[in-house]
Amino acid sequence: MPVSEASTPGSVPRIVVGAAIRDGRAVLAAARAYPPALAGLWEFPGGKLEPGETEAEALRRECREELGVDITVGERVTGDLSTGDGRYLLRVYYAALAGGEPHAKEHAELRWLQPEELDSVPWLPGNRPAVDAIREALGAEDSGPRP
Repeated sequence: MPVSEASTPGSVPRIVVGAAIRDGRAVLAAARAYPPALAGLWEFPGGKLEPGETEAEALRRECREELGVDITVGERVTGDLSTGDGRYLLRVYYAALAGGEPHAKEHAELRWLQPEELDSVPWLPGNRPAVDAIREALGAEDSGPRP
């Protein structure tokens, strides 16, 4: 999620969306390439909601632009997450690939992480609650009844 236009002090936070793209139990994580202060920190692919866009439309557009893939958007992972010193509200959704293979067009690196690997990368602080919720949800799936 490139940081450019931000809310001005005292204004309403801008909505940004992130896609927790799943492939089985693995979740796609992306390392920021910029700005320099955030480079090397990890996030869920996504970006800012544009005027007139739904959150699902923004996620699909951002994933096409950033990763070269089409996705289907599922349920929200968590509630609103404050990030960027309160300038943004991050909303992370589960998603699945609907077409294409992810390529890092705007990120330094992409990795598929299993639930036990989610802590192997340094996440942006605003993404951390979603990471924890995903780990818990995938752990619950793993501990379910076996056929």
